[in-house]
Amino acid sequence: MTVNGLRLIHELRSFPCRMLDVNPPPRKTIMVAPGFGKVIPDLAIIGDALTTHLSRACEKLRRQDSLCGTVTVFLHTNPFRKTLGNRQPSKQYSNSCTVALTHPTSSTAELLKYALESLTSIFAYGYLYQKVGIILSDFVPADYRQKGVFVEGPDERLIKLANVVDKVNDRYGRDKLRLASQLYNPDWPMKPHYLSHCYTTRWEDILVAQ
Repeated sequence: MTVNGLRLIHELRSFPCRMLDVNPPPRKTIMVAPGFGKVIPDLAIIGDALTTHLSRACEKLRRQDSLCGTVTVFLHTNPFRKTLGNRQPSKQYSNSCTVALTHPTSSTAELLKYALESLTSIFAYGYLYQKVGIILSDFVPADYRQKGVFVEGPDERLIKLANVVDKVNDRYGRDKLRLASQLYNPDWPMKPHYLSHCYTTRWEDILVAQ
């Protein structure tokens, strides 16, 4: 049951392992980067995955009332993959791109423009990729507004639209409203065949003593 299961056992036996954190501090960075269910060579499918990862990261960003100032996109192959014929290590590739925004924002649509441009700049054809990830950093409070002499501030309409999308999805289910580039291609999501059971949060997974 991992270290968390051991801590739960100690808690049930009156040995405190963690203090109750009522008001956790806001995160300083947010990263979303689950691996693909199978290796992917296609830029369009990887872009689909990146859009989904960015949507998840932006939901967390808005939930803590922050704006993002820097976006990092990274991409890499599977370093443990072997060539089918001779079982030799297959050719590898990894790269990343970091973009400092002209103004902080929490709009998924606005951040997606930078994310997809970064992905296109680091993508190399001829490789089978295992993972694409997104990192949001340089956070400021959501009420932060500072315009430069030659730079406009964030688009308030896009930020309000993103908050409305969050409310609709909270009510009717995740991704009921989503960006057009989020195509839900079935090739890239992780395969949950060996997913751990939720022993402490799901009734059907509770262990039964006999």
